[in-house]
Amino acid sequence: MKGSVFLVWLLLSLPCIGQEGYRHLTIKNGLSQGSINTIFKDSRGFVWLASQEGLNRYDGTNIKVYQFIDEDSTTIGGGNLRGIVEDANGDLWIGSGDCLNRYNRKLNNFTRFYSNSSKRSTITTVFYANKQEIWYINEEEGVVALNYKSFQKRKIWRDFIYKADYLSGKVKKDPVLPIVWILLPKGVVGYNYQTREETILSPKILPNPSNITSFEVDREGNIWGVSASQLWKYSMLSKQVKSFQLPNLRGIKPTTYDIKESSDTKKLVISGNYGLVIFDKLKERVSRYYIHQMNNTRSLSNWEISTAILDNQQILWANPAPVGIDVILPEHFQINTFDSNPCDFGEFNGASIRGIAEDEEHNLWVGSIDEGLWYIKMNPKRNRGLEEPLSLQKFTTKDGLPDNDVNDILIDANGIVWVATFLGMAYFDKQRKKFIPISNHADSNNYVNANYVLELCNYKDNQILLSTMSGLFLLKNKQITAFSRDREPGSGSLYYDSMAQRLYVGWREKGMAVYSTKAEKPVLLPKLFLPGLNVMEFYKQPKTDVLWVSSNKGLVKFDAKKLQILHAFTNRNGLINNVVYATMPFKNYLWLSTNKGVAQFDLSKEKFKAITQEEFREYNRNASLMTSNGTFYFGSTHGLTYFNPAILPSTHSLINIYLTDMAVNDKPLAVEKGHIGEQDKIVLNYDENTITLSYVGIDYQNQISNTYFIQLEGFDKNWLNVGSQQSIRYTHLPYGEYKLKIKVKNIDNERFPIKELVIVINSPFWRTIPFYLAIVILLILGGYLGASYWLNRKLLVQKRELDTILKTQESERKRLAQDLHDDLGGSLSILRGRLSNEGVSHEMIQLVNQAIQDLRLISWNLLPPDLMKDGLIPALENAVERIQKSTDIKFTFIHFGKEKYLPEESRIHIYRIVLEVFNNILKHSKANEATMQLLFHEQMIYLSIEDNGIGINKEDSSWGIGFKNIQTRVDNLHAHWHIDTSNLGTTFILEIPYE
Repeated sequence: MKGSVFLVWLLLSLPCIGQEGYRHLTIKNGLSQGSINTIFKDSRGFVWLASQEGLNRYDGTNIKVYQFIDEDSTTIGGGNLRGIVEDANGDLWIGSGDCLNRYNRKLNNFTRFYSNSSKRSTITTVFYANKQEIWYINEEEGVVALNYKSFQKRKIWRDFIYKADYLSGKVKKDPVLPIVWILLPKGVVGYNYQTREETILSPKILPNPSNITSFEVDREGNIWGVSASQLWKYSMLSKQVKSFQLPNLRGIKPTTYDIKESSDTKKLVISGNYGLVIFDKLKERVSRYYIHQMNNTRSLSNWEISTAILDNQQILWANPAPVGIDVILPEHFQINTFDSNPCDFGEFNGASIRGIAEDEEHNLWVGSIDEGLWYIKMNPKRNRGLEEPLSLQKFTTKDGLPDNDVNDILIDANGIVWVATFLGMAYFDKQRKKFIPISNHADSNNYVNANYVLELCNYKDNQILLSTMSGLFLLKNKQITAFSRDREPGSGSLYYDSMAQRLYVGWREKGMAVYSTKAEKPVLLPKLFLPGLNVMEFYKQPKTDVLWVSSNKGLVKFDAKKLQILHAFTNRNGLINNVVYATMPFKNYLWLSTNKGVAQFDLSKEKFKAITQEEFREYNRNASLMTSNGTFYFGSTHGLTYFNPAILPSTHSLINIYLTDMAVNDKPLAVEKGHIGEQDKIVLNYDENTITLSYVGIDYQNQISNTYFIQLEGFDKNWLNVGSQQSIRYTHLPYGEYKLKIKVKNIDNERFPIKELVIVINSPFWRTIPFYLAIVILLILGGYLGASYWLNRKLLVQKRELDTILKTQESERKRLAQDLHDDLGGSLSILRGRLSNEGVSHEMIQLVNQAIQDLRLISWNLLPPDLMKDGLIPALENAVERIQKSTDIKFTFIHFGKEKYLPEESRIHIYRIVLEVFNNILKHSKANEATMQLLFHEQMIYLSIEDNGIGINKEDSSWGIGFKNIQTRVDNLHAHWHIDTSNLGTTFILEIPYE
């Protein structure tokens, strides 16, 4: 018995903060397993939970599980996961029952590192990381440092052999000294890897070191060990030892499982079979504790806490094995319900609450519809916001209540509890412990309505004012009388201003009536105020004339002196719902219960402020209370809620937006493109134009209160308000470059850094500049080829025409020469013979001979017989000889090499070209010498004709026909020619290939 009393005293005396928020994660929330070996929060804000059934990543909303798959080498190793560290690249290193594992952040997959070539399982624990190395311990290698850039290993503790039965995870690197500490059966052992010396925390230093179940080495190098209920601090530098007594929270033999230094290095988190203890290192005392309470969701899920951490946001993460994870939020605003308390409240938790009051002993009286009234005995030493009900007693008509439908509860100046019901009033008799009903006979004509009591209000001279369906009545000395002759039916809410001596009454659906009570009899003011409103409740702002009126049409600011409306605040002004039931003040704020949750109103700014609410309840009138310890209560249609108004619903924690997944054309983003959360830019093909992006604002404070805004620059003209939606889909995006921007606002409308991602959808190849250039080039080339073809075709036609002409000319020349030789030549020969026989004069015969000679010359020119019979050289020699006889120009013909066979057509072309050049020399050159050279090479015939004349004027039209004839014949020979001319003479050169 004494032990139990001491335990209760201890629990009540420790500084436990009750307004902390609790969340509980189990396998129902997606955890792979309820037993967690390691809890780690990374640089991105994710919380990683290592278990036997995989690695869990939590972002405040969702849990992603990474598990071992034997046939997939990119998954994490199998077995129990132990220890998590983060390297300078942002990659995580995790030990497992098989191997060492690296989580590749950019690829969102794993690389396994086995200690042996056979990939035999080796239990591995990771415990330290710096800018170049990660340190781990396993069965085969001992303590090893791995350079994760070069993948070179170095042995830290050469002779150490790790055994599976050692306490896994109990290994630390000293941050000051070159020592690795590990918990072994013989105690905490340190190994100096520079001097290779071992240090054992022996009984000389710590009593019973073998009983130490966990230890921690803090940032200053102090070693903290826990043995039973003793916490030990040992400094390697000063060699000093201190011990501290831990509270026995459970009343059993304590066993500590883990001890961790907090992220801010100011505290220690000690976990065991007794819950959690927070030890303040600076003050060297226990600052907080956390225990398990049956059926209380605002406590640890069970007593057995295997491990816990206190992160950089002062959020406590604990593993109540094998349940899952308890998340405890510091100074967290939370609207609580009584069903989270240890008492069995039965139907109370679902009842519609009407009427709440606190008596002189600080216990609660709570009324309801249909279920009667409850008396809740509270812990008298409870802290603000930590409501601790000790017992529950229910009162109904069996206990003297006129009816089980309660409308209101009032405690008068004498401490008497009064209850208003549908069928009359009653007061609680403490001696008899039952209610004594009182009937209203003041209006015998409307007895039923007069006993339908809606609300109670303290009035002057220790009287109680009753609002009924038959009007207003006064209760004094347990006798009821009429308040005035004004019997307005359906009167409801009441507020008496004793300073101004005015009574404010809400007339249902009609507005507000005001009575002056300065005279002996109350006087109803002639004007009805707030017409059309159903007035629920009043609050007079101190030291002002402002009366705040709760109504079915919002919150009304009313000037009680001038009796006029100053302003009406509705959902247009940010009110969560226009039906306001109750208004309670705290400092510079008003708290309002509505048909859709609780609202907060800033009196100085006259603005509403959104607050976190896990459930938007519908509240009731006559159901609000601020207790003596500062807790606010509101009664709803489904139970009783309470909260601490001193903790403002604000978080001020940084929300980091992270892209969690991306699907392209409804398929996951290819691994080679990298994990979307680690990318600043993603490049897609033109046909990869339907994308789905998932994102999260990593926030452990407000799971349901964050609002996301998204804009895809280049596609969206404005920001899109997507609410709490955590994915967005764009279909059939045109190619181009976009910038995805995501921002988030929390419940306080705080803005956080915008997440940006550049998305490039490449153009199809037929829409790229190289393709356009290729098209232009092809068009130009096609045009050029077309034009060339057309020109070549035209030239070919012209060539064929010229060839035909030349062939026709040659054929005609041949025919003409044959005819001249055979016909005209024969006739002239006969004529010459006859003239000689007939004695014609010699002159006549000479004329005939000259004609025959001329005819032969013409015939020879038309078709030189030696060209056909003897070849090119004899024909040219004869041509030079004949020309020489008819001119004063001295012609010289020189030839070199052996003449090769040339087709008849080629010989004719060369011969005609020579005659054309000779003809031009005779007509235009005014030369006195000309030389022709003919050279036969192996592959080519070279012909040159040179004179010493005055040169050639190529623009002279008389040259045109000659040049065209030469060009045509050169083309037929597939030859090349050119002319060099000056006032010193002209040189014609022709290069003729052999066919």
